[in-house]
Amino acid sequence: MSAKLKGIYDALDHANYKSALKLCSGFLQKLPGHALCRALHAVALERSGRRDEALQFCHETVAAGATAEVGSAASLDDTCLSTLQVVFRRCRDQSAITQMYEAALAREPDSEEFAACLFFAALREGDFTKAQQVATKVYRMLNKPHLLRWVITSILLQVRAGGPGKALDLAAMMLQKAPINMEALKLDEPAPFNRGELYLLLLHLSTLQMQRCWRLVRAS
Repeated sequence: MSAKLKGIYDALDHANYKSALKLCSGFLQKLPGHALCRALHAVALERSGRRDEALQFCHETVAAGATAEVGSAASLDDTCLSTLQVVFRRCRDQSAITQMYEAALAREPDSEEFAACLFFAALREGDFTKAQQVATKVYRMLNKPHLLRWVITSILLQVRAGGPGKALDLAAMMLQKAPINMEALKLDEPAPFNRGELYLLLLHLSTLQMQRCWRLVRAS
């Protein structure tokens, strides 16, 4: 990290936003397209109460990063994206976060980290269909068990939000690909804590309960 960027971080950490803005302006005069400095400038603007300007800075930075060469000063790396996300969250612009990570994943489709950020951003926005699409795509690509749980969770949330109950059959079918280790549950001795197994068990129970409710509704 350059000394100038460190100075900006120090000013922000000490709530000296006027100084941070001045340092950012000086930095951007020499490197106007520097994405991280622009993101820090947006943070300083938002903390100074200038939210409209902060959001404009963020949107312009995201737009420039979408066409920037990977590795260039204008490209959006993890640090820059997380910094921009801080501003969008404080300004309650959740859809902008989703769009930002959607663009990031489009640039680097093999990035599990960007896929995770997009998945959780879609969940926070309440777009459970998009969350399922993202989770399904990355699960097919990486074939990791926790990604299958993301898919199932997205389906359950869609049904809970009023989506078609038939989707529960898909969730139940997918759960068959991730069977619970029942032998471990039968042991007399306490089994070591396994967060993944616990989450999977809860998904099984939630799916069964929702299927039962759906069948009762259809039968009535």
